[in-house]
Amino acid sequence: MEIVGIPPKAFKDVAGLVAWHFDSFVERSRGEESLEHLIGEVMQGQRQCWMAWDGIVRACGLTQVVNNDMKIVEFTHCAGEGREDWNELMVDEIRRWAKHIGADRLRVINRPGHTRMLKGMGFTETHRVLEQDIE
Repeated sequence: MEIVGIPPKAFKDVAGLVAWHFDSFVERSRGEESLEHLIGEVMQGQRQCWMAWDGIVRACGLTQVVNNDMKIVEFTHCAGEGREDWNELMVDEIRRWAKHIGADRLRVINRPGHTRMLKGMGFTETHRVLEQDIE
């Protein structure tokens, strides 16, 4: 299994391979994201696209770099199959990349099912986000 960062200029070449992943990102955003917006951000380099690859795409994740008082890499989206085969590898590769670009922090915005694995990797839970629609 290999974790591959996709350069913005190469995204068009892999877009079909990660289409269902991006559809999942949009669906899980509950109306906050559109497919066009996410793809545009990846193609402009505002978000980074990562793939878990072993001859086929097993997973796709997105990160973004936030620069405030410190440089933070946020791992914001992830979808795939067979999570136990690639999840830690992807987090480790993103952490290495974050260190390479001089980031001060890696922030993972995850669904509840990922929390146990991330805590086992040394992450500290600082927030939980609960939502309620106003009708």
